[in-house]
Amino acid sequence: MIRLSHVLAVVVAMSTGGFGADRRGPAEADRRPTESRETRPGIVCSAYTFRKVTLFEAVERAAQCGIPFLETYTNLPLSPDDPTRIYALSDAQRERLRVHLARHGVRIVSCMGAVPVDEAKARAFFQTVKQLGASNLGTDSVEAIDTIEKIIGDYDLTVAFHNHPATPQKPGYRNSDPVFMQKLLAGRDPRIGVCADTGHYATSNVVPLEAVKLLADRIKSVHLKDRSAIGQRTPDQVLGTGVNDIAKIIHELKRQAFSGWYVIEYESNPENNLTEVGQCAAFLRTHLAASGTP
Repeated sequence: MIRLSHVLAVVVAMSTGGFGADRRGPAEADRRPTESRETRPGIVCSAYTFRKVTLFEAVERAAQCGIPFLETYTNLPLSPDDPTRIYALSDAQRERLRVHLARHGVRIVSCMGAVPVDEAKARAFFQTVKQLGASNLGTDSVEAIDTIEKIIGDYDLTVAFHNHPATPQKPGYRNSDPVFMQKLLAGRDPRIGVCADTGHYATSNVVPLEAVKLLADRIKSVHLKDRSAIGQRTPDQVLGTGVNDIAKIIHELKRQAFSGWYVIEYESNPENNLTEVGQCAAFLRTHLAASGTP
């Protein structure tokens, strides 16, 4: 995931519909992805995995990989013929997106983006996420935690603070320090937690399994990435082929009775990575089944 900084300045009305409903006819039933659309914990594909294309195309690629859940982000154009971002969609554009999702048997369950400190603008983003039919909002915006805690009770959402790599250029950015996050979240609303990105932990010289253990009961979603080394920036690789102990992380999350989302965010080779994403999904299905997760 890139760090998203677009400030939301529009307030949108709550949709009466939602994208969860499956309105496909019988002729389209064979297109349903291989997993139950109601399974949670469930396997999710991050739209950032396909960041060179649009939201419509990301939906199609997730379906091709047999993944029925999608996490989108605010800076993704809607479709090849419509560059509108999700925070500016009209009712007609949202309906077009709903139809496209239903056609491919995919549901948006999470959205990543910056949460403004300003309450009205934060509410605008929360409204947008609800209109997408999502149940989780992912963000790096720890500076907005007071605003988030003030308004979260008005929305049926979890909020997950995501971690990008630590960098000397931004010494104040500490999301990849699990001890910092544990202290930040102490005593906060239980709907507020973390999106644990295992690849960015590794880049930041944090052992991902240890971070997951430390942040038990605060993990709302995980961005599962495998890497060849801890303590340096290396490319993503197929889950289970690196050093991040993904199988042990799944086992630990099961021990914690994790009820969030297992998100595949495969950042390598974004223009041609369907094979690798499919392999990651197969790895997850195998290990989730082995650990007793539905």
